[in-house]
Amino acid sequence: MKKIKSVILERHQHNISRRDIDRDALDVLYRLNDRGFTACLVGGAVRDLLLERRPKDFDISTTARPNQIRRLFKNCFLIGRRFRLAHIRFGQKIIECSTFRKQPEPVDATNEEESSLYLHHDNAYGTPKQDALRRDFTINGLFYDIDSFKVIDYVGGLKDLKKKRVCTIGDPDIRFCEDPVRMLRAIKFAARMGFTIERCTWKSILSNHSEIMKSSTARLYEEMQKFFVYGGGAASIRLMNKSGLLADLMPGVSSYLSRSRDKGELFWRCLDALDDCNRDEQAPNVALMYGAMCYPMLVEEGDRRYGKKARINQLGMAQKILKDLSPTLRMPLRTFHQVAHMLNAQHRLDSWDKERFSKEHFVRQVSFLDADALHDIILVANGREVPKKKPWLDLYHECGIKEQGEQARPVRRRRRRRRRRPDAGEK
Repeated sequence: MKKIKSVILERHQHNISRRDIDRDALDVLYRLNDRGFTACLVGGAVRDLLLERRPKDFDISTTARPNQIRRLFKNCFLIGRRFRLAHIRFGQKIIECSTFRKQPEPVDATNEEESSLYLHHDNAYGTPKQDALRRDFTINGLFYDIDSFKVIDYVGGLKDLKKKRVCTIGDPDIRFCEDPVRMLRAIKFAARMGFTIERCTWKSILSNHSEIMKSSTARLYEEMQKFFVYGGGAASIRLMNKSGLLADLMPGVSSYLSRSRDKGELFWRCLDALDDCNRDEQAPNVALMYGAMCYPMLVEEGDRRYGKKARINQLGMAQKILKDLSPTLRMPLRTFHQVAHMLNAQHRLDSWDKERFSKEHFVRQVSFLDADALHDIILVANGREVPKKKPWLDLYHECGIKEQGEQARPVRRRRRRRRRRPDAGEK
């Protein structure tokens, strides 16, 4: 990595104000600073504040060690095995606080006992500059010092923010092989903020995209959910398709887009409609996200099987599409069935007055409201207006009022009496 000169922005040279920082995060920063520790706001919070966006998380790095942080905050608990992190809880909110660390030195393991010591060697504390150099992207390597109110840049992040580009810190081939999920993070940041991916970083993604299969399924599933925050889902999937990551993670979607006659126009319209519903910092419903992606494939499969005939039950088709969609992501079973029932409910909503079925039983299903939300997305994607009055929602509210008025009696289970074993003298 070429040597980069550090850049420091004084208080009057940047737009970050303490009014925009979460109050609880400020309290943590001030308490650490008052006890003589260096404390900085780090990562995405500094990036978003400089871009005048509302940060989703406020992460803090400090010179204090994990046990010292725990002694300062009664509402603190430590997590992590390879590197200890302090989570400071304020109600449902958690402020993550970490100690400045550096890239661990390689250890020559001569036997099995020494090879297991990597857990301890990864717990290597360092300076703020060393901590910045071990992060993933330059735009995430910015620090805001609460003591001097300065923005400190050790990795060239301010320059990349100005140029609106995503660039790795160091050699992208090495960084992506260390953690392949960083390729998804690069795509997420570029799509969410409208940035471009730096040329060398993009070439590295094109050549190393197959490495993503080495990542844990839990992390992949979690990272995919973050694509649709701030309405960047469609752009993220487009970049995944261009880079080859979509074929690795979602072969079902990739094959559909490659064989679709209209080049997947309905698919992209569904994702655009979903993005319009998620322009804030809240992540969309996971089932709704997968439902919007699967619906165009369900239409294609239905046309192939039935043509223009009536489709009475599409549950089997929906389940097959979901199984082929993401064998790598390992969708939870509950979400799998929820999405399948949402897709199966669409033909009932389209023919509410024409089809005869138990409507009251239908609206009592757990996935009913999600199915209604997916129906709105499909209507927008097809260029139709969402009706202001929906008879199924009226029936849903009527059933809800009935359930609230009825007081369910608690079921009292009869306690089984255990048979007393006879003593030795009674035998």
